[in-house]
Amino acid sequence: MIGCIQMLKCVYQLELFQTEWNNISLTDIAQKLDLNPDDVAAHHFYNEFYIQLKDNNYVIDSDWKIKKEQMTLLLKQKIDELSKYKRIKVLSIGAGLGLIELPLIIDGYDIELQECQAESFEYIKSQISIKEWITNDFSDLPADSYDLIYMSIVSYVFDLPTYKEVLKNCSRILKKGGKLIIWDPRCPNPIVYKTKTFIKHLLNFPRGVKWGWARSCSLHTALAEKAGFTEFGQCYRDENLKLIKAITIFCFVLSIKKAIYQEIVLEKSIE
Repeated sequence: MIGCIQMLKCVYQLELFQTEWNNISLTDIAQKLDLNPDDVAAHHFYNEFYIQLKDNNYVIDSDWKIKKEQMTLLLKQKIDELSKYKRIKVLSIGAGLGLIELPLIIDGYDIELQECQAESFEYIKSQISIKEWITNDFSDLPADSYDLIYMSIVSYVFDLPTYKEVLKNCSRILKKGGKLIIWDPRCPNPIVYKTKTFIKHLLNFPRGVKWGWARSCSLHTALAEKAGFTEFGQCYRDENLKLIKAITIFCFVLSIKKAIYQEIVLEKSIE
């Protein structure tokens, strides 16, 4: 049960909506597939998105591509820190095109990729051979198999019951002492966010397709504790994914620079 102390830490989540991604209209995809825009985008939605991206010759937004390159460097740093004395096995959940992982796999890192549909992997498979898991049932993944699992801007797509199950399976498939790294957009202050959303609604701004949920760091860690994780590290990063000095007072993140991303590092119990 989430107690009073956790509530004081602002355990909350907010609905996210998106109108376009990499110059592809998400609203058009929802209309084409006859989907309710209030239902969160799922594997069939992403399948159509990646088909259109392929038809566009994988023309990717330059800022998004730069972010992926920065994430590659940060992931390399994380793996190297964990693998000082041995080669470790890594699983990327929701890998998408595999832009983050591709340079590391080429360099010889042992990284397996998971996605809910196969279409997104066509890009990386045109570059290199990979070990892939095409599944949205994480119970398919083998127990005690990975030293490191990471989810890069992906946990937001899971509703709360699914996210609880994903965390439980991450604990199951990690080796004892293994780590789970979650990178997500920083969850905004709920009062400010809901006020902005209300104003946009009054001004008739297009809302777009339901993209998922932004969650507070406290909610991530509260759910992770129930799933069998015992060590928690939380921090904030700027738009270049560099660590920034920041503290959270209730729902407000106070920092020298604007915090764009939140990072949660979890460790599976060694008991």
